[in-house]
Amino acid sequence: MKTEDTFVLTGVLAVCREWPEVGALPHVVQLTHEYSAKLSLLALPNLLNEGKFNQFYRALSAVEQSSQLVHHEKLRQFRLAMHLIPSKMTMQEGALKTMKELYARYHGCIDSDTIGAICEMANLRVLKWLYACEPKLLFKFDWSDKQIFLHASMKGHADVVRWLVKLFPESTRSLEYAAKGGHLDLIKWLMKHTTWDETSLRFALADAVEEGYLDTAKFLHNEKPATHVVAPWGLGFQGNFEMTKWLHQIGCNFDNRFGSGAVSGGHLEIVQWLHINHLRSLTNRFHTEFHAMDTAADEGHLEILKFLHINLQGGCTTNAMDQASAKGHLKIVEWLHENRSEGCTTKAMDRAAAQGHLDIVQWLHVNRSEGCTTDAMDSAAFGSHLDVIEWLSSNRDEGCTQDAIRGTLDNCCLDIARWIMEHQKVQCSDQDVSTIVENGDLEMVMWLHNNGKGEWSKKTMNTAALRGHLNIVKFLHENRREGCSIAAMNGAATKGHLDVVKWLHVYRREGCSASAMNGAAAGGHLNVVKWLHAHRTEGCTVLAMVGSASNGHIKVMKFLAGNFSLNWPNIAIRRALDHEQIEAAKWLHFQLHQPLLKENAYQAARHGHIGVLEFIRSNAEHCITATIFHTGNGNHHPEVVKWYEDRYGNPRKRKYSTIC
Repeated sequence: MKTEDTFVLTGVLAVCREWPEVGALPHVVQLTHEYSAKLSLLALPNLLNEGKFNQFYRALSAVEQSSQLVHHEKLRQFRLAMHLIPSKMTMQEGALKTMKELYARYHGCIDSDTIGAICEMANLRVLKWLYACEPKLLFKFDWSDKQIFLHASMKGHADVVRWLVKLFPESTRSLEYAAKGGHLDLIKWLMKHTTWDETSLRFALADAVEEGYLDTAKFLHNEKPATHVVAPWGLGFQGNFEMTKWLHQIGCNFDNRFGSGAVSGGHLEIVQWLHINHLRSLTNRFHTEFHAMDTAADEGHLEILKFLHINLQGGCTTNAMDQASAKGHLKIVEWLHENRSEGCTTKAMDRAAAQGHLDIVQWLHVNRSEGCTTDAMDSAAFGSHLDVIEWLSSNRDEGCTQDAIRGTLDNCCLDIARWIMEHQKVQCSDQDVSTIVENGDLEMVMWLHNNGKGEWSKKTMNTAALRGHLNIVKFLHENRREGCSIAAMNGAATKGHLDVVKWLHVYRREGCSASAMNGAAAGGHLNVVKWLHAHRTEGCTVLAMVGSASNGHIKVMKFLAGNFSLNWPNIAIRRALDHEQIEAAKWLHFQLHQPLLKENAYQAARHGHIGVLEFIRSNAEHCITATIFHTGNGNHHPEVVKWYEDRYGNPRKRKYSTIC
């Protein structure tokens, strides 16, 4: 039998047999194997989520042949992939074929999630296939029939609806879903061939109206539903005038939800019609927060604004100009200024600045007296609107706050941050300086230092060391007095920046703590661990082994065990198992004799770690009890349940067992 190091996938060997000239080149064989092995580690669900359907069958083959995956881990991939196929892959892209392939490999991939996705898909070929495979399972859930009917009706899949009605002729059906999709022929068929829910008629009518299906709405209304229709906001926003006039004819109620929709959508003709026929829909009589003129100004509909100004009492509020300014509607701002008396607030200029509308900021400055607040420049800085910032700085005296600096740094606009500090009386806070250092911008750090603009502390050099920016560490060492703390070398070691660690060791006195080697070990930075061991005396603690085991850094683990006489705690193997680092757990178990416990197995079952369970079973079978079965079942890991059943049977069905 081949060792793990020389293992080559069966599929690769088969290809090489067909092509002797390839098989004669060992490095090509190994590269092909490595590619295939890597492909097998790509979760099938990820390929579906990314839309890489052309790679799916290659990945499926690689998963099947993988020596890295336990059989039941492969089954889990099949099941999770099956969940996604109905929503990610079309029939033309091979959805049904792929589902059949997965089902052939693992019948358990059809669970409640798969059935829910297939119900939403509402495809007759898929449903018939599933019903033929799992007739009891498809309708095991009381919701599946309803879900299939709902989605099929909304999508107008009459063939699915007829199939479903044939299977369950006694079920009462709702007309609402077909109405929402505007499928009038399907509604007529349901009313003729099924027992339909009369109470659904009023919901069906409301849905047909809101979605704008006039013929469907007329038909349903003729059935005399026991309801009084209210014209919805969405219909007004869509501007469906034909439906609107029909609703008026049948005595529909028009409140200002509809009026708000019509104004927001910019439908002047409907607004004029409402003024004549349903004036109250343009007032705030029903919903007091609604102001038609405010809405028109906000959405930029000048002609509607003019019409309402002439024909509607009640006017507007300061929100009209405030929001028009925020949205950049200069003509509306000018019109409101000339024709209305409500004016605006400081929010007008603040919001215009935030959105970069310099023309409106300038106009408000010249023509209005409300001015702005520091929010104007702060928010302009956050939006990286340098032209607005420059103009405000030259023409207004409100200035800004440190929030302006913070906003530019959040967007990595250091040039704007520098401009603000050059022209405004604001400092760069300690946190802001650290942000600049994190980005590694030495030039900006030098500028802050030379111009006395920053607030500095030990945290500055600590941050530079943590990020590995040795040039900044050197500059701070040579030009600043704040220095650093042991956090500098600790952080650099943890992140693997050996050059920074060496420099700090030579030029600084702060040193480090055992956290340096602990962090380097957890990060797998063996070179740093070795250097610290050779040149520093702080050493490490047992946390070094725990951290390296958690992340599977076996070379580091071996070095630690060979050079430190510590009582390595059993929590190391527990953490390795929790993170599915099975090779690390093997080493700890066989080399350091750390025990495998029942709790390790229960934790693996709790999180669905089948590879861990297989490892424990192979080396400490006494840890495998019926609790594994029940824990896997209780935490919705069907492959854990199957793994246990395949080896020990179903504990619910046996009276006597040596596995307890």
